Amino acid sequence: MILHYFNKKENNDRKIANKIYLSLIDFIQLFLNKSDLKIKKDFNSSFELMTIFLFAIFFFYKKKIKNKDIKQYLMNLYIIDLDKSLRELGIGDMSIGKYVKSYVKKFYYRISQLEIIFRVNNYKAFDKYINKINIQSKSNNHSDLSKSLFIAVNDLFKRAKKNDLSKLTLKNSTN
Repeated sequence: MILHYFNKKENNDRKIANKIYLSLIDFIQLFLNKSDLKIKKDFNSSFELMTIFLFAIFFFYKKKIKNKDIKQYLMNLYIIDLDKSLRELGIGDMSIGKYVKSYVKKFYYRISQLEIIFRVNNYKAFDKYINKINIQSKSNNHSDLSKSLFIAVNDLFKRAKKNDLSKLTLKNSTN
């Protein structure tokens, strides 16, 4: 009687989304820990990197209808993670909703910018975008970070062409 609950498609999609989200966090940690990229280790940098890679997942798997539920669960996890992270930063219960809402709006705004950039795969525009979001400790040389992120996003695009979202792996795709 309980066994059918565990075999439901929605539970399987939720497990896949959890697996992808956790691997995405590990993947972003790799970028944050690369000393040659000199990324600031703060909430804003994590938010911006997560935005870039979630965008990539949503954009490259956009046309595959069977991934719709997984993408929705990923977005739900992202919002829950935003809420939890903001609470850890000290934002109280009374204003947490307003902060989460503002970050979700920032997320969707950035997605619209990134969609324009990656629709034509424009590295120069992406480089300007990375410079504008200001996530590096040293602002004088952001091109290494831009190149690394651009390569990682394009690698994700190649993986999306080959596999379904449920088979997405993010390990070992950084330079």
